[in-house]
Amino acid sequence: MRLRARLQRLEREKGIDRGCMACGARRGLIAIVDVTPLPDGTVAYPADVPEPCERCGAVPESIIEIVEVVVESPAAG
Repeated sequence: MRLRARLQRLEREKGIDRGCMACGARRGLIAIVDVTPLPDGTVAYPADVPEPCERCGAVPESIIEIVEVVVESPAAG
């Protein structure tokens, strides 16, 4: 069996996931978001967080959340 025929057979069997065409340009991007911790243990997101895709409902970007926590030094207590 030739390599080209074998690759074509494998591609047919496996299938190719192309994902949503509406958010394809956003796929693979990284968004860094500064979130604010709330007293109840949850976090509040800013207004500029990436919105989900209108067609598929997923957020294609990789989101990195940065939570800044202020801790008092042991010498202060």
